[in-house]
Amino acid sequence: MITNTDLMSQLKEEKYDIYVTAAFDGCTYGLFHLLGIPSMVGFTATPGMDGVLGVLFGVPEPPSFVTDIIRCHGSGDKLEFWERAEGFYRALEKWAFPNQPVDEREIFTRVYGEGFPSLREIGSRVGTY
Repeated sequence: MITNTDLMSQLKEEKYDIYVTAAFDGCTYGLFHLLGIPSMVGFTATPGMDGVLGVLFGVPEPPSFVTDIIRCHGSGDKLEFWERAEGFYRALEKWAFPNQPVDEREIFTRVYGEGFPSLREIGSRVGTY
């Protein structure tokens, strides 16, 4: 999509006031930046994917309150001691053995050059989650 110059030009010409997107990954944040839309709102209808909201966009994910979307317990917002302990263990595991997510910024820099800002920097300007 970002290499389709006709489509990107057409979208820019619309001069949108606000960009509303699911906070799923960094691609939509790069698109928001390219289109020059002044305001952006990110939302999530489910718990955030591990590392996306925290690592990529700097949204705090305290392991004693934020559960892993894949290993959810069904306890809702009242985690028991062992559920919180497991969350802490998973946080240590992610710290010790980080997986390497796809660097979406690399896709944007291939097309738009090294001056393209980090997606975390763009994401930090989002109005709400």
